[in-house]
Amino acid sequence: MSEPKTLRVMVGLCLDDDRILITRRPDDTHLALKWEFPGGKPEGDEDNHAALQREFLEEVGLTIEVGRLFHEKVFTYPERRVHLFFYLVRTPIPQALSLRQVADAKWVPFSALVDEDFPPANAELLDCLRRDQPRFSA
Repeated sequence: MSEPKTLRVMVGLCLDDDRILITRRPDDTHLALKWEFPGGKPEGDEDNHAALQREFLEEVGLTIEVGRLFHEKVFTYPERRVHLFFYLVRTPIPQALSLRQVADAKWVPFSALVDEDFPPANAELLDCLRRDQPRFSA
């Protein structure tokens, strides 16, 4: 049996002081209704930053600035493998959320991340976030 194809996924850890933005997956997708951090797969020859900026606009209507890579993880689900790149991002100006391709979105304190239902691939990242609340840096 062959290994599943690895999907590259860019994820944005959108910071606002002591809060972070999370989104809820639509009910008709893989890992339906789980909470996650916004992001998605690059299209064509998009680089990681461009893909993340496009995904934020498409999912929650935010223009973002992409900072440093905070965490990286390869995780294998029974049906697929994902290579996740978690970048620190911020909104350079205050903006309202506009739910477009997500079931819900909200800003939560880092301490509240433990209360939400995230996909298994995020477990290690969540531990890092609770231990070391990151600050944006380019």
